[in-house]
Amino acid sequence: MCQILCITKHNPEKRDELILSVWHHMAYTGGQHDGFGAAWFSPDGQIGYHKSSVPMLNYPTGLPGKVAKFLKKGFFDAESNDVPSDGGFLIIHGRNATCQINVDNTHPMLVWGQEDGPIAAMVHNGVVRSYKYKPKDSTCDSEMLIQAYVFGGMAEVEKEIYGSYGFMHLQLINDKKTLHVAKDSKAKLHCGIINGTIFSFATTESLLDKVGASHVGEVQDNNIITFVEDDPDFVVNTFVPNLSYGPPSYSPILQDWQDRQAFGVDGRVNHTSWPPKTMEADAALAKAIDEAVNADDLIKQCSVTEFGEINRVYHNGLRTSYIQTTNHRLSSPWPSNQCSFCSI
Repeated sequence: MCQILCITKHNPEKRDELILSVWHHMAYTGGQHDGFGAAWFSPDGQIGYHKSSVPMLNYPTGLPGKVAKFLKKGFFDAESNDVPSDGGFLIIHGRNATCQINVDNTHPMLVWGQEDGPIAAMVHNGVVRSYKYKPKDSTCDSEMLIQAYVFGGMAEVEKEIYGSYGFMHLQLINDKKTLHVAKDSKAKLHCGIINGTIFSFATTESLLDKVGASHVGEVQDNNIITFVEDDPDFVVNTFVPNLSYGPPSYSPILQDWQDRQAFGVDGRVNHTSWPPKTMEADAALAKAIDEAVNADDLIKQCSVTEFGEINRVYHNGLRTSYIQTTNHRLSSPWPSNQCSFCSI
């Protein structure tokens, strides 16, 4: 997984020192090797950011270009606008890639305004998908999450984003510098406090230790916490993540395979435990589909003779099924019912 950290206040003179220490901790204790980034506000409300292929702020100018030839992992690139910090909110990311490794896919994800400079920045841990939003400036799924959040806040994320997420988001809202920290029921997020007034959130307790924060506990599931500049208080709201498998017109079979590729899972798809039971139709629907087409009879006609357990997935009330056995696969939508190996 990726690692994320945020802090509500920092010394602007030591901003880069803090970022580097967190990056190095992520790289050498957390196994993050696929990109490093950070974002903050400037005194006049701009969003500043760093992105780098390795945990170095002077990269690539600090190393010869040929270094990329012998690096086991990574890329030779960096991007930054390096605007000064106001000493307030700071978000940091270490990447463990689920898609192409390059600077565009390195967090923070950014949304750009009509003028030069980003209007929002987000660091995200998790894997998401959407049928409304598509990446424009990268091939990273996290870009869809920031698009949805900038467009309509958490309500839009609830409606249009599927998957898992913990995220930290910077944006000017009503001309106020704002930090949003959110996690669903799948992401891990710990909370720490520095000197009784400065909050820090991170995926691990050791990251909190790195910034000098005392661990006070884990953030509750499906919570979003909002901090606004010059306001000593914060607001906590709950949300309901979208647990459905997507629009009824979408194929769960293809998306399942794409999801598992994203997670680096190879081999046959085993539907015994995927998708979760909350996404399966009830027993009455299963019975109706079984009566419509007797899959067991089709199995007997297949030229392959060794079979494992037949697993079926029913999706959103559609007559859609996927039957996976050891050496035999029936795919649909019905009524094709053809084995992809022997074409019965």
